[in-house]
Amino acid sequence: MDKFFMRHPDIEELQYIGKSSLCSVCTLSSLEILPNLIHYYSSNDDIVHLSNSSAQPLEDIVVKDTDLPWCRNSMHQALADLPHIKQLVLRNPFDMTSGYTILCAVDLMRSCPSLAHLDLSVSVNSIVGIGVNPTTRLALFFVLLVNGLPALTHLVFRVDHQHISHFKHVASHAIAKAVHDFDHQFMRQIKFKLHFAHASDPVWEFFYSRKENKLERRS
Repeated sequence: MDKFFMRHPDIEELQYIGKSSLCSVCTLSSLEILPNLIHYYSSNDDIVHLSNSSAQPLEDIVVKDTDLPWCRNSMHQALADLPHIKQLVLRNPFDMTSGYTILCAVDLMRSCPSLAHLDLSVSVNSIVGIGVNPTTRLALFFVLLVNGLPALTHLVFRVDHQHISHFKHVASHAIAKAVHDFDHQFMRQIKFKLHFAHASDPVWEFFYSRKENKLERRS
């Protein structure tokens, strides 16, 4: 596999699907392997190995089978070693029990300060340890990400069909509550979207715009 990638150094986009991770059959940490890779879809282990290449220009990552919270694995450190990341998609099992915490959000902000597009698989119960009820938890999660990621323009949540109605209700109230605590110093626009698990069209969206001291909200 190393020889194949060395013969094709101009690869910019790669999706790897296999029984084992790519790093088990390829030396991903080598500077000669995928030196121009920008868009990558694979596992957590592969991202960790890719981050060991200081020349890696990765900007767009889709990570499947990520374990949460991040503080229990090396993902946030791997992302910190990939300073160009602008888009991050985390595909997690919807029955996850560990969930997102304040520490996860803080790790994300520290690791990916230039992040513009964040796409997460979530449930009402996965936003844990933040606030005392689902609306408060999600509102605080919104505030943490918006204020901690100044380049953020898109925040996408993906929910399974069973919980989509409840999450939509919670998200609508949470964003109305959170917007008052967003950092209004800078002009910016952010789209919040809620999708079925793998659907391309959102079932709910909210547009936040701050231009020249004028606040615009559309849902």
